[in-house]
Amino acid sequence: MKHITHTLSIDLDEALEEELDGVLGEIEGFLDGLRERPWRIPPLRVVVDVPELLAKSKRVALIWTVEDVLAQRPGLSDDQAWQVLRHAAEHIERDFGLKAEYLKEYALQLFGPLPGMSYAVATAIHAVCHITAPDAKFDYQCFLTDCRCVLIRSEVGEHSIIPSTLTSDDVPHLIPLDQVPGNVYAILAKAIAA
Repeated sequence: MKHITHTLSIDLDEALEEELDGVLGEIEGFLDGLRERPWRIPPLRVVVDVPELLAKSKRVALIWTVEDVLAQRPGLSDDQAWQVLRHAAEHIERDFGLKAEYLKEYALQLFGPLPGMSYAVATAIHAVCHITAPDAKFDYQCFLTDCRCVLIRSEVGEHSIIPSTLTSDDVPHLIPLDQVPGNVYAILAKAIAA
């Protein structure tokens, strides 16, 4: 299990003083333990329920993680995904918020498209479905952000573009974008340009 640590800067008002006193009490207890047994440092664990804490002052916060960025743009390192989050935080629009699609766009701005993928494909692609049925006419279904679907037969380099009301949520066999063969992206680039 991966532990995630978030550092928050919160302005505390009078309604939250009691919570702060509790946290300070935990820290004081920890320091007392150090003074009593200097040879052994006891673990300090302070658990704060952030949504509950914010609710006391009638506030909410959405927390985005490196994992959220990697879900939108696989292939980045944790450090690169962190850079995307920091960039997003600097450019967030208060009225519109931060959407997962923005993380994908910020990653594209900072680090470019995946290897083998053109910028046009990177901005147009929503999801890719691998069709595993042996009798299927096409082996990849690429969902675009403009509600079109491109069917690709990668062995012979053929493609067909159809209107689609399906989304990636409606189909099985979605594959991470960094695991799509490069020739599929090359065919998709031709389909988008046409």
